[in-house]
Amino acid sequence: MPLIIGTLGDLLGLRGGLCFLYLTFGYILSVSFWARPLITNKTIWQKDETIL
Repeated sequence: MPLIIGTLGDLLGLRGGLCFLYLTFGYILSVSFWARPLITNKTIWQKDETIL
């Protein structure tokens, strides 16, 4: 990543190089929204009725 950002920074300027970094962060963020969990934990959504 630093090599790509540095090369883009030399070609386009530092702002252009860092825009590539924002694209990669955006991709990681989008995967976190659309990915399904590998394990579904049913106890999180279940209300505990045994508490007095």
